Amino acid sequence: MDQVKDPDNNTSQPEITMQSEKVEVGAIEQGLNKLWMHFPETMHLAETKDAALIDPVMRACVLNLLIYAEGKDEIHLAQHLIEDIAGHTPCRIIFMQGDRPTHEQTLSAEVTAHCAVSPESSKQMCCEQITLQAHGEVAVSQLPATVLGLLVPDIPVTLWWVGNPTFGQNLFDDLAYAAGRTILDSAYFDPSRTTLHKLWQAVSYRHTFTAFCDLTWSRLLPWRELLAQFFDPPALRPYLQRIERVEIMYEGGETAEQEVNPNQALLLASWLAARAGWSTVTGLREIHENTVRYVLAKPNGWVILLLATRKRPRDRKQQETHGTMSHHQTPGNIAEVHLYATASRDGNLPQASFHITQEKDDDCTTTRVEKEGASPISRVVRMESMLLGELLGAELQRLGRDMIFEESLNVAAHLMEQ
Repeated sequence: MDQVKDPDNNTSQPEITMQSEKVEVGAIEQGLNKLWMHFPETMHLAETKDAALIDPVMRACVLNLLIYAEGKDEIHLAQHLIEDIAGHTPCRIIFMQGDRPTHEQTLSAEVTAHCAVSPESSKQMCCEQITLQAHGEVAVSQLPATVLGLLVPDIPVTLWWVGNPTFGQNLFDDLAYAAGRTILDSAYFDPSRTTLHKLWQAVSYRHTFTAFCDLTWSRLLPWRELLAQFFDPPALRPYLQRIERVEIMYEGGETAEQEVNPNQALLLASWLAARAGWSTVTGLREIHENTVRYVLAKPNGWVILLLATRKRPRDRKQQETHGTMSHHQTPGNIAEVHLYATASRDGNLPQASFHITQEKDDDCTTTRVEKEGASPISRVVRMESMLLGELLGAELQRLGRDMIFEESLNVAAHLMEQ
């Protein structure tokens, strides 16, 4: 779904080192204290940096970050990103690794100290990680109670659930109740329509005191900005109330049988409907092969909403060279957005349409405005995708609820109820 590392990114990154030690679950705090006591006052982190010039270790913590991952891919993804998190956000990381299917019933622990030295200074900032490996249903069920005793008091608690969440089950509910903020990624949800609806239920009913964040929503920021920019000029603003048809195309699978996660398209359509004041109409949904058609109500009429998969052929040269699709061609990612607006009865506003198309170049997007009787206005803009670590890092800096996201999620849930 996301790029995890960018080999061409030349921005300065902190240099990371870490030291680990296995401990008994009942002696985690003692293990951490012992680790810090024996941690050297200065550490040689890179051959190019003189260790004698590095300042003493500073142990810092501004956040409790709970991470839960279950499955080899999810655990690997979280492990890869923990170093990025530790280098930019001083926190206590409690990394829970669940393995339910096994008959083994064990809970083991390991403590790790992460230290980062910024290239711009000699400051050494260190934070700590507690890794809990739970094998078997009983051990996994013990994780919430174990975690509660490990939280640093009087600082915020954030939960990052990696992969498909188990809404309604005790493990997810207990961890979410402990956190003031829960980070999910609906791009990794089950492709069925029910999971996003369960997220809305969690936000609206089960966890009303927890602020939820969806990294897929964060990825949509460039698309939302481009759509909003269409109606910034006063001459085009009236068209927002005259939109009668919306088409959102998202990348399909490599085969017709592959089920594709539609959550990006659903959330973008729901954001547009919420901002424009459109409401869902029960029972007005049709499915035709790769297209879902909705009818929305607005104060002065109706809006037709089409969500459809687009089968974009691979670039043959790219496939031969790399054997992969470009990042923006990942199944489920938005490829095109088209808005069609009617003319006004008095003739002052001619018919118009607004288009955004993601080109084959990953960072190249074309926007176009077409008005009847006028030449089209086009421009090419860069739409750079944020890396997953950047998205996560940005969310860790935020506090409180995102009311626009919750309003959009409410519309998406009603669309899925039809």
